[in-house]
Amino acid sequence: MNTQTTKKSNEEVKVLAINCLEEWAEKFFNYEKEFFSTLVGVDPFKNDGTLKKKYEHQKQDFTGQLPDGTYLNANYWYEHSYNELRMRVKICVNGGSYDVRPSTAFCQYEEKSLTLYKTENGVLINTDTEAEHLATKYDLSELQDIAAEIKEAAAIYEAVAAKMPYRFREVFYIERLTR
Repeated sequence: MNTQTTKKSNEEVKVLAINCLEEWAEKFFNYEKEFFSTLVGVDPFKNDGTLKKKYEHQKQDFTGQLPDGTYLNANYWYEHSYNELRMRVKICVNGGSYDVRPSTAFCQYEEKSLTLYKTENGVLINTDTEAEHLATKYDLSELQDIAAEIKEAAAIYEAVAAKMPYRFREVFYIERLTR
């Protein structure tokens, strides 16, 4: 049972979820990239876009607890279109208990899509399809600092934009930053 007693902020949960997504996307991507590298030049797909039985293999997944007591579920599936083989990675991080202590409970889903290989008429082509930003680790305090800078810059912008007469804002493309 999760022993978490303090509530994570929305920002903490989001950073944790994105960091887990990036970490597991990299692991899954490398695993599948290696497997499909042996199939370059082959058409491994049925007409419906799924893998032919002889090319099916064990996929990776993860369900477990992180060191901070948060639970993680990570998995993926394939998406084959006319010109590429993609994988969609989805994770869920959750913690606390909605039954025991609802004030500490959270659940966050995140997902991303990555191109494994390009295809031509279903045949895998050896192309560089490096996944962007894999294994990027975001730091909550750095993101909070950036958010503070953005808010400060927005306040300055709004003050200057207020000098422009309202009737001319549209023609000069002066937009309101705050909602």
